[in-house]
Amino acid sequence: MDLRFPLSRRRALLSLGTVGLPWVTAPAAVRRKGSQDAELVELGRQLDALMIARRGAAEDYDAREARFFALRPPAPEALRVDGPLGSPPSPGLRRWRAADLSHLAANTEEGEMRRLACRLLPVAEAYEAEVERLQLSVGLHEAEVAQGAESDALYEIAERIAELPAAGHAGLMVKARALRQLEPDWWEGEGLETGASQRLAAQLADAVLAMGSSSRG
Repeated sequence: MDLRFPLSRRRALLSLGTVGLPWVTAPAAVRRKGSQDAELVELGRQLDALMIARRGAAEDYDAREARFFALRPPAPEALRVDGPLGSPPSPGLRRWRAADLSHLAANTEEGEMRRLACRLLPVAEAYEAEVERLQLSVGLHEAEVAQGAESDALYEIAERIAELPAAGHAGLMVKARALRQLEPDWWEGEGLETGASQRLAAQLADAVLAMGSSSRG
């Protein structure tokens, strides 16, 4: 399950570019640089912790999901695509759902189809109830909620990092590291979504991080 949330191209580039220019910065703004970057650095620490927590939540969900699929009973033969009703109306499904059967029973004009749908409806309802009980027993719903909560918290921290201006190099380092953590695909170059703007943002982030490494060396 993929939990990453996309940053817009414009927002990513602006969040890296919000740094004060020293030759046009007023003295009062210069005095505020330390406090501004201190807040960003603290947010960066929180982001690191949340990335670890979200990774743990995702691993927990994946483990519970694997257990669920290993224990899930097969769908009754009468509900499958090779059963008496053939393929269900919803694309991609391999069995008839109770909702599909209920709709068919209420709307079809063919008597035999209506009788067959009415006969299979309790079969589908019983199977779906069994699947729901299994999901609850393995904690799949709880794990999904926990994963969503970690992603929401991560998004809030990322929004605050994007909104705060970087007063100096320390702040830019936080923004660059955050971008790398949140959008790893921009560096892998996979898929059609990695366009010129994403590559530029990735190059800017790499340049900022390289500057930090060289200054420490």
